[in-house]
Amino acid sequence: MSIKRKLFILHLLLFLFFSLIAWLYSSMLNKQLNEEWAERFIKKQVLFDKYRTLLPIMREVALVKTLAQENAIREMALDEHNSTKKEAGIALLEKYRLKLKDRSYFIAFVASNNYYFNDIDDRYKNAQFRYRLSETNKDDAWFFTLLGLDENYQINVNKDTLLGTTNIWINYILRDNGKVVAVLGTGLDLSAFLKESVAIGQEGIRNIFINQNMAIQLEQDSNLIDHASLVKNKINHKELELLVKEKEDLQNIKILMDVLKNSDKENQVKTLWVSFESEEKLVGLVYLRELGWYNLTIIDPQELTLIDNTNVFLFLTFLFSLFLLIVNSIYNKVILRPLRELQNQMLSVEHGSYDVKINTTGGKEIVELSERFKKLLAVINANNRELEEKIKQRTLWLKENEEKLNTILNTIEAYIYIKDLNYKYIYVNKHICNLFSKKYEDIIGKDDRAFVDALSAKQILENDKNVIREGITIKQEESRTDEANNKRVYLSIKTPLRNENGEIYGLCGISTDITERIDIEEKNRHLAFYDHLTDLPNRRLFDDRLLQALSSSKRNGAYGCVMFLDLDNFKPLNDTYGHEVGDQLLIEVASRLRACVREIDTVARFGGDEFIVLISALAEDKKSAKKSAIIVAQKISSSIAKVYHLSIGTESELVRIEYRCSTSIGVALFKGEKLSKDALLLQADEEMYNAKKAGKNSISFYENLNI
Repeated sequence: MSIKRKLFILHLLLFLFFSLIAWLYSSMLNKQLNEEWAERFIKKQVLFDKYRTLLPIMREVALVKTLAQENAIREMALDEHNSTKKEAGIALLEKYRLKLKDRSYFIAFVASNNYYFNDIDDRYKNAQFRYRLSETNKDDAWFFTLLGLDENYQINVNKDTLLGTTNIWINYILRDNGKVVAVLGTGLDLSAFLKESVAIGQEGIRNIFINQNMAIQLEQDSNLIDHASLVKNKINHKELELLVKEKEDLQNIKILMDVLKNSDKENQVKTLWVSFESEEKLVGLVYLRELGWYNLTIIDPQELTLIDNTNVFLFLTFLFSLFLLIVNSIYNKVILRPLRELQNQMLSVEHGSYDVKINTTGGKEIVELSERFKKLLAVINANNRELEEKIKQRTLWLKENEEKLNTILNTIEAYIYIKDLNYKYIYVNKHICNLFSKKYEDIIGKDDRAFVDALSAKQILENDKNVIREGITIKQEESRTDEANNKRVYLSIKTPLRNENGEIYGLCGISTDITERIDIEEKNRHLAFYDHLTDLPNRRLFDDRLLQALSSSKRNGAYGCVMFLDLDNFKPLNDTYGHEVGDQLLIEVASRLRACVREIDTVARFGGDEFIVLISALAEDKKSAKKSAIIVAQKISSSIAKVYHLSIGTESELVRIEYRCSTSIGVALFKGEKLSKDALLLQADEEMYNAKKAGKNSISFYENLNI
């Protein structure tokens, strides 16, 4: 694809990209400006609506408060039955009636529950007393509810069913020495007040006044107004949820109500977007602290559009298109045409013509580029010649070093190898090849599963993973089974290989066959703890097991016993036929002793013709334990006394003889660690000698009263 076509595509993509950005930006700008404009407008509108509604009410509140502070009213409240005071109080009420906007007043006394009222038409002249309030009359509940409030005044929208009026009632609570004595106030005609406040026809604007419980107090639709909010049950309230349907919006409004109520700032306005009548609309919220109400001004943002998005988008797109045309024209003349000529010259170089003549055409930058390209060609030619020579020398050097390294690694008596991150061999020395009986090329690229049994391969893989994952050097014993089904053990040292960036790219291992060394160590260990003739535990191993038996007896509370045995007729056999025949007898005795006891018991050789037997877990009571010990001793005595078939002479002149011998046995019980190891052995040894003295081939039992 030509540069010109690429440039065209680039410009097209830039145009489309910029158009998208312009549209998004203009939309964002339009939305931001319109929203900021709407929020600024609504804050002023909310404050305007607040004072438009608040000022008329507060004017009436101020007049009622002044009226309540008059002495004539207080004296009438304290002594209503005094005709002089009553006349003075009513005269003052009539005087203030002419100052009040609705030309009406009311007063109700706590002492008598009497209710006085007069209106703009002076219909109740000289008959201001209208009726007596009753706690049983639900229409009078407002009065008795007010008596329990702490506020000085309260605003309530309600209908007086007896007088037939629906007003915004301003209720002022008169107190004497902290005690409520009367409630007085005035009313504003609801219909007239709505026309002057929330019912004013402003396109796209709607005003709603709610109390702290979200009950609607003022709204252009009078059917939605919650009359008698003061005394009505919550379930009967007409609340804001009749207009705002989304619970989340109601929760957000409630949060802002709490913020405004707790704020010390005067005339603070909060705004938020809510779903109102199925459309997103902007709501402004302000707290009327004097009334305990909140003013919600709801504005349709479509009515407040400041900037049209389409005009902004078209203007930005036109400017960018004009810019692209100018840039394209300059680019083609100054850069593209000279570059095309230089490109053709480079194509010649690409095809191997390094001696091509480079023409310097175009502007200053293109000329400099052409000159630099000429110099670059000269450097490339020189570097190519030098590089070819270095490659030859380096290849020869690497080959020599590789041969030297292989010679060294093949000389070392160890299995040396390198694996990659997939645990496959990438290098092995000749000892590995001999071990696997494979050629070098047959091993490279494969893992251990191809050469060893599955269990050994799994063990090797786990060790390799630890090296790669943890990046540490490990030293482990690894085993494999060879072709003759013999298990071989190797000591392997494996270390991670890292590149110049410190990243692990493989592991190097050195393994040494230690099978013979382990066998020697095992034989040495066996010789240290077992008798070389009978393969029975020796005195050293027996002492260790006796200590374990004493400790176990202490934990489980069971008796055990130790038996000392000495063969009665062994010396004559040795003296007559020699040690080789005597050894045959000792080996057979050891075999018979093993057969007489359990696997958990221990039979040991103490030297010469002396043996010792350790019996554990006989019984928890002494009598049963003693009985069991004697049974075992008798079993041993009977087994030893059976005839022995021994071989005498050389292999060419082998003679079989029969021989009999018996044993003297000394038995000592133990329980727990009350007796020391040495004391227990001494008891059994003494009893063995007692058995000897008793005529041999007998059993002597040590009676220890302390266990």
